Amino acid sequence: FYNRPLLISPKESDANDNLIDNNQRVRWPQAGKLESWSGSGSGFLDLLDTGGYNVWGALLGIQWIQYQNNSIWSLTHVGGTRVFEPGIEMPDLGLLAPHLLYSKSNVHYFVGNDYNVYAYSGGSNAQKIGKKIHRFLQRDLDPAYAKQCWLCMGAENSRLWLFIVPNGQIYCTEA
Repeated sequence: FYNRPLLISPKESDANDNLIDNNQRVRWPQAGKLESWSGSGSGFLDLLDTGGYNVWGALLGIQWIQYQNNSIWSLTHVGGTRVFEPGIEMPDLGLLAPHLLYSKSNVHYFVGNDYNVYAYSGGSNAQKIGKKIHRFLQRDLDPAYAKQCWLCMGAENSRLWLFIVPNGQIYCTEA
């Protein structure tokens, strides 16, 4: 993103070389310098205001959209010493699991933490597109195996497919 890789929830060493979890952090190096994680142009943001943790993220137009388990954030490139400016776009809607986000033609399709399927175009514009399967997902998608569920686009971009692990199963057996 703007010639920088973004690390989502990086583990970092403390003074005693113990790895510390940073499940709300987004970190970046200097522009164009993959190994320069300190100094001018490098930095990090801790997305703390909603109390959630990072699940997954993707580009949407000219912003990085960071999905937490209970909120959606945007990171806008502002340059200078700040580099990125965070914004809370939706403080009460998050991503259920990492593979339940699919990006296509400047739209993010995702399964929210409320078990609805959404089309997200940025800002506070998340449109529910899975109303017909919402009750089915609430009833049958096993939350313990949500990380094994997948969202993808079918052949010729004609259908959005959701593969789930139903209650009582340990593998995706329903689409």
